[in-house]
Amino acid sequence: MNSALTCFCFFLLLGICSGQGWNPDSLFSVFSNPQLPATERIGALVTYGESSFARENPETVLLSLSQVERLVEDQASDKEKRLTSYYKGVSLYRTTRYVESLGVLGKVLEEAKAARDTALIIKSLSYSGNSHLTMSNFSTALDVYTEGLLLAEARGEQRYIEVFRSAIGLVYLAQKEFGKAREYMLAALNYSRTKGDTANWIRGLTNVGISYFDEGNFAKATEQHLQAYDLAKAHHFNKNLGTILFNLADAYLHLGENAKAKSFLWEGMAVAEEKQDYFALAGGTVLLANLYRQVNLDSAAYYAERSLALARQIGDKTVLEDALQISFLLHEDSKDYQTALEYHKEWSQTRDSIYSEDNQKALFENEAKYAYEKQKLIDEMAFEETLLQQRLKARTVGFSLLAVAVLLVILFLAILDRRKVISAQEKMALQHELALTKERVAAQSVSVEGVRKELELDKAALDAYLGKPLGESSWNILCAIFENPAMSNREIADKVFLSLEGVSSSLRRMYQAFEVSSDSSQNLKVALLTKVVKISLEKYP
Repeated sequence: MNSALTCFCFFLLLGICSGQGWNPDSLFSVFSNPQLPATERIGALVTYGESSFARENPETVLLSLSQVERLVEDQASDKEKRLTSYYKGVSLYRTTRYVESLGVLGKVLEEAKAARDTALIIKSLSYSGNSHLTMSNFSTALDVYTEGLLLAEARGEQRYIEVFRSAIGLVYLAQKEFGKAREYMLAALNYSRTKGDTANWIRGLTNVGISYFDEGNFAKATEQHLQAYDLAKAHHFNKNLGTILFNLADAYLHLGENAKAKSFLWEGMAVAEEKQDYFALAGGTVLLANLYRQVNLDSAAYYAERSLALARQIGDKTVLEDALQISFLLHEDSKDYQTALEYHKEWSQTRDSIYSEDNQKALFENEAKYAYEKQKLIDEMAFEETLLQQRLKARTVGFSLLAVAVLLVILFLAILDRRKVISAQEKMALQHELALTKERVAAQSVSVEGVRKELELDKAALDAYLGKPLGESSWNILCAIFENPAMSNREIADKVFLSLEGVSSSLRRMYQAFEVSSDSSQNLKVALLTKVVKISLEKYP
């Protein structure tokens, strides 16, 4: 792989909107209630669009916006209409519908420019540029990012300045202009480190690490990614932990340290699966295909096919390039030269579309354009800058309090996120242990005729363990879980003809009787099943 995770750092740029500590259900009940005043409903909708819930659940945002479309059209102010359209464009981007997102954000930009709404212009330019970058429209992305950088510099918006610098660095990185890429990335990284901005500090380290990786300096890349990993762990920053782990796995894989690569890779897969992070999953499956290529061609082929499907789904050319490359290499290994040739042709076309001469030319033209437009725009916005500074000075205290509140919310969400990851890892371990137990029994329990016997629960052994007979209802519940550990309590109730409360009560008694515990209630049934299977195999006296 030449640039397996080049654009996985891309979505790490999107830390420019702070989620609010509002309850999304409360906000939804307000703006969807036709009995409430229109101003109150629209205000709740705007707050909902800025929330961390909206950032994590873009499909829900799109559905909510469609349900109140008439209300916004008839009752919202022009600014509120622009904001709701902006939320729609951002949500389309987050669901990988880049062309649709560009159409909506293009209209938002026109209206925001007419209204001189510079703050919204900057945010819309950021996401528009991101869509172009993801689709490998590098010259257009560079134009958009440069326009945003000029506006941010004219307003003195240092946070946005660093966001756009990082983005421009990624454009140069995609074109293999490594020195130029790091020039922009390091400027943003140093600012984040100085300000103690942990999230963007981690993103900066990740981007710089990827630039070294794509340049072939895997030791230096590993150094940067380890710093990002340690910083994320120390500050419980789990938002993009999957990507950080995959970057480390890729670097160690290229250094030939397969054991370390495998460890980070599986940890990253658990995080990405939990968050349904399709960008990270696409890159992770590419890495798995490369890891298994030397030891198990069937497993390697499975992960290569999955990476191709994910890459086509998210529409990212750089990920697709890597997925196609490992695909044609695997078919060469298996001597399927016809299929290998087809994948090689598609890989070559994809790579050429990314590194075209037009894109290279646009990079140099944009440098000259940036220098001229920068001074021009600063002069035009001098008066507006003065007014802005006055407003910012008056709001300093309010922003300080808001920043503290946001940090507390982020800390709370980080703790919740960490518990989810631990729960997912525990569940994977329990399921793996149960599967190994079943496989061992299947291998050992062979009849005289040479036919394998199916593993069954031993009620007598369970009665002996408990020191008393297991009730009929409890036995039926255990048998239902044994058939399908993923069954919900409702499904179990339907199968064994009990009430939902009856099933829940029986399960609670069995958890206590069999001494089963877990940090996550979602894993208790799997832990219980593992315990009773072991008892049935006479693992306990």
